[in-house]
Amino acid sequence: MARMQDSAVICVSEGVTCSVPIQILFLSISSSRSLSPSISYPSLALALSKDSSLTLKQSYASLSVTPEYEEKEEIQEEREREREAESLSVGNTQVSVGIGAKLKHTFTQEISDNSMSIDVISADVAADASYDLISLQSGAFVSKLNVHVNLTAIGANCSVTGVSIAKERQSQDIHTSIQHLDRATNSEQLQRNVVGNKGEAIFKGRIRMPPIAQKADSSQLCRSLLLGSSARLQAMPVLEIAADDVSCSHGAAIADLDENAMFYLASRGVDRREARKLLLGSFALELLDNAVMDKRALSRVRHSLDAMNASADNKEEEGETEREKGGSMGYTSM
Repeated sequence: MARMQDSAVICVSEGVTCSVPIQILFLSISSSRSLSPSISYPSLALALSKDSSLTLKQSYASLSVTPEYEEKEEIQEEREREREAESLSVGNTQVSVGIGAKLKHTFTQEISDNSMSIDVISADVAADASYDLISLQSGAFVSKLNVHVNLTAIGANCSVTGVSIAKERQSQDIHTSIQHLDRATNSEQLQRNVVGNKGEAIFKGRIRMPPIAQKADSSQLCRSLLLGSSARLQAMPVLEIAADDVSCSHGAAIADLDENAMFYLASRGVDRREARKLLLGSFALELLDNAVMDKRALSRVRHSLDAMNASADNKEEEGETEREKGGSMGYTSM
């Protein structure tokens, strides 16, 4: 029962349309005085009845209570040596989308870079219902998000869109599983990762179609930018198809920023750093166009990207030298 104190429940009655977005904020509070991390177990239950609709933003943030400067410095040095978390958030979200219902769900994880985050989102989508999830992972030095969507009846639809921003010494991990459990179901998944020098992004996306999933349609695409010679990526799109009358596609692309686009902007008088800033911003923010995010939230995303861009510019010459000596960006694509 102790874990239930950080819980929220939202139920939308049959035929009700919530015209104003709802935001649920889970705030982790930790003290820098202690070497032991604070642990929270936030949970959210969402239930949409038949023909209802809801737009929701689910946010994770953190607040640190700091001691006197000298004491904080000693504790921070100890944490850096051990790479221990200031706080740990273990979240669980259960979603039920009823017949003909529509849920637009924005998930943002922006907790402190000295924290760890583990989250699970599980959704069951009924006949002719739609579930649209947009996730942003930019906080914590280790973040893991698991998304499970079951399309349980004819006409069920889902879209899973994700943006992961892994700055230096950050690891952003997202695993998704979409199951087509009836005929004529549809899913779409788009994932974009921006990985800074010494950062890591992990993507594993599974689409499963058992024999009953005839006439199903699914697509999956993961695109990633590596902004340093020590940036690491693991991209693992997986298709499990046992039905013989389906339409499926998947792919993963890994690269640096497009030099042709850089040249085009340079020909219009845009200097290299500003060109990288524009391309980096458009790459990540394009997928957040339909997310429930105010100007301050988008500004925080741009600030993170700008910092990564500046760091990449400063290390660009160093990276070129390393590649000439035989170094390479590390990634795994399966």
